[in-house]
Amino acid sequence: MLKRERQEILNWAAGLSDKKLEEEYYSAAYACCDSAVEEMYERGYAEEDIREREKYEKYLSERSDIIESLCMSRGIKLWEGCGKMKENKNFEMGQEVWFVERECGEAVDVSCVLFLAKSKDCIIASAWINDYDFDEIINYHIEETANNFDTDLKVYPIDDCFNTREEAEQALKGGAK
Repeated sequence: MLKRERQEILNWAAGLSDKKLEEEYYSAAYACCDSAVEEMYERGYAEEDIREREKYEKYLSERSDIIESLCMSRGIKLWEGCGKMKENKNFEMGQEVWFVERECGEAVDVSCVLFLAKSKDCIIASAWINDYDFDEIINYHIEETANNFDTDLKVYPIDDCFNTREEAEQALKGGAK
């Protein structure tokens, strides 16, 4: 990141309230989560395009780090309360889970997936839900892994996942997470 870019971020952030800076941090952190570089290599993108994407993703990461540092210097406690939220998200294997879709860190819509497993900070899910039973879906993923060494499982931050569509839509509109 150029010094000029860093200074622009600092100047921009100086005018934000603590609440807005915290929101901007979460957006920046989510924007860093999904790297497209590996898929670009696999799909045969031009080397120049891949380098440009790597540069952009590095910028996003550095921007997130700067905003996080500003939050810490202001005494903003990031991720506070997330543990409590995660405790209340006891999904069951095979359950439909609603989540907030994000593009470049911005919440844009809600969708539904089939819950498979949960870690401390995320869920692992299958996009396959319509007219398939749980065993059929698992068998599909087993076959895909065996045949292609790959399968299309999805991973979402648990803070974006909900038991009902209504909860997800409330979060999308800026309500409780």
